[in-house]
Amino acid sequence: MKIAIFSDSHDRYENVAWALTDSHAQSAEAACHLGDYCSPPVAVPLAASPIPVYGVWGNCDGDKLLIDRRLREAGAAHVDIATTDFRELELGAKKIFLTHYPEIARLAALSGLYDAVFFGHNHLSSSETIHSASGKECLLANPGELAGTRTGTVSYGIYDTEANTFELVCK
Repeated sequence: MKIAIFSDSHDRYENVAWALTDSHAQSAEAACHLGDYCSPPVAVPLAASPIPVYGVWGNCDGDKLLIDRRLREAGAAHVDIATTDFRELELGAKKIFLTHYPEIARLAALSGLYDAVFFGHNHLSSSETIHSASGKECLLANPGELAGTRTGTVSYGIYDTEANTFELVCK
């Protein structure tokens, strides 16, 4: 299973739409947004997503209640943003942990409980293998930023659950 991993869209709705469309064209069956959507108009491209979207909130998400209301009004039952700073998922037979925050992500990766952990916040793409004390390997990755404002690069990642790999995609 391929899963698109996005973060830090910061009101760049056209980039959210591009990433959802592009990842679907690359056979992604689901998407995960790691926070910093920012404001309610992000509901438009999320509601139009051709694949399910799972998310967490970030530190720059303003009116979360209105974003949620707009998604419900659009009938976007396929968009599920957690009410906490992290979430656990099982997709493609892999245990996955999502958060906006790098510190929480590193601790989750070290726990030995997950196959893959994804985070955002610093806008810097990265990917590494973490070994827990029990010896379990965990993929720890950041897809960079959909906004493209801090680094100048608009990016997201594709997580392949079968290979447990992460590939960066740039616009």
